[in-house]
Amino acid sequence: MILGQITIILVLLGACLLTGGLFHTKKIVSTLPDSSVSWRSMFFLIIFFLTGYLLFAANNYGKEANIVTILVSLIFFGGGDFSYTW
Repeated sequence: MILGQITIILVLLGACLLTGGLFHTKKIVSTLPDSSVSWRSMFFLIIFFLTGYLLFAANNYGKEANIVTILVSLIFFGGGDFSYTW
């Protein structure tokens, strides 16, 4: 059971980091006078992925973790970290 809670925590931490990346992207979009389509697309893609993170966490809440959910939670956390730091 504790492993299931750790996977949810990792996904939620990844979602928080992804939200930080969303704020950075919003700042870039608002700073550029004619922000390109690619930056606006990036903004909406981050929202799309953030929704996926939260749906995954809600779907796995209270469930026992298996190897797939552990790997997915690690990938989600890494993706959120990458989005925030780059």
